Amino acid sequence: MNELTEKTASYSLEKGISEAMLNAQVAQFKQGVPPIQLYKAAVIGDGIIPFSKEEAAKYAAIYQKRKQGNTILKFVPASGAATRMFKSLFAFRDDFQPDRESFVAYVGRTGNKEVKAFFEGLERFAFYPILKATIDKHHPDFSSLNEDIQKHIIINTLLNEDGLGYGNMPKGLLPFHKHSEKNRYPFLKNTSARQCSTLPMNKKLTCTSPLLSSTPKHSTKNSTLSNLYSKSVITSILM
Repeated sequence: MNELTEKTASYSLEKGISEAMLNAQVAQFKQGVPPIQLYKAAVIGDGIIPFSKEEAAKYAAIYQKRKQGNTILKFVPASGAATRMFKSLFAFRDDFQPDRESFVAYVGRTGNKEVKAFFEGLERFAFYPILKATIDKHHPDFSSLNEDIQKHIIINTLLNEDGLGYGNMPKGLLPFHKHSEKNRYPFLKNTSARQCSTLPMNKKLTCTSPLLSSTPKHSTKNSTLSNLYSKSVITSILM
């Protein structure tokens, strides 16, 4: 990589990152990381060890005792755009032509089973009510259309800028979790967990964040939602 500036080198060293380590990280970004081939999912009894109530209480007590005088940190993975997550939906949006083939024919031709699974579980997604309301608003004749055209409209509304625009939004801002009939957004859910992690055990069960109890009004402009939640998260972190 290019020679480090004195300021960059100094900052890296403060973070415990040597020039050699930084070069190695840059090289990894350039070369990429080979995908992990998973054997199977971990389940309780096979890869996951469950704690009994007594064991959980024991380890919780140890944590409460040892956290005194220490700074509690919580690792939250970076939330990139949802492009890769919706890869199969983008493929469907760009390739499927409902006036030329049926949905069944498309799946048979492309082998895109992920989009088939998506539609089968559509109403179970936390964002479904928002998606449905948006479609009802912009496509009042939706129910009278044939099923293939409906599917195309659903995907376009979900992904495109003139709909919900989820295809280009950070995953952390997508409503993926439902709690008491209200949506929880990953950014705010992690923020709430961060706040709760420093509380005594007798208060953890009732720990909630007021930021999580509201469902935002979605705009066709992603900046509206992004700005709203960025401010909420920053405010919460500074509390």
